[in-house]
Amino acid sequence: MKSLVGQLSDTLHRIAELERRNRNRRRKGTVAEVSDDKSKYRVKLSDQNGKAYLTPWIGARTLAAGGVKVDVLYQQGEQVDVVSENGDMTDAQ
Repeated sequence: MKSLVGQLSDTLHRIAELERRNRNRRRKGTVAEVSDDKSKYRVKLSDQNGKAYLTPWIGARTLAAGGVKVDVLYQQGEQVDVVSENGDMTDAQ
């Protein structure tokens, strides 16, 4: 059984993690890198201490309805919205 201090520390850590994930649910950024085959992108979300914060590689978006399929292709420098349902950038779209 954890002490009261240990429980409080654990609770504060969990709250901080929930707040971080909530901030990452929807972010605006600019396309910083495009893969050679244009199927993946890295997005610059911010600058921290002069260093760019880039997302992991994000797959290109495909819009589909019935038999119609449209690939959305971005170019470097375009502004985009990065969305992650659980706030973890590793599963962002």
